[in-house]
Amino acid sequence: MLRPLRTLTAKLIDKSRTFLEALAGLDDPRGDYLLSLEARIRHIEAQHRDAVASSAAQSATPRDPRRRIKT
Repeated sequence: MLRPLRTLTAKLIDKSRTFLEALAGLDDPRGDYLLSLEARIRHIEAQHRDAVASSAAQSATPRDPRRRIKT
């Protein structure tokens, strides 16, 4: 009974070793990684919002077909 349990435990540890090593590398006691990630996401969201807003503003203003664009 103990032999199959030990075998399963050993297999589980072997399969999860790479995942656990990756988690060990993410140890950040001050949380700087998460804070910088949050700031990057906020910046990207703001850029996306600005691009969508400017695109909506351009499409909302009707163009006068008689108006010529100065070159």
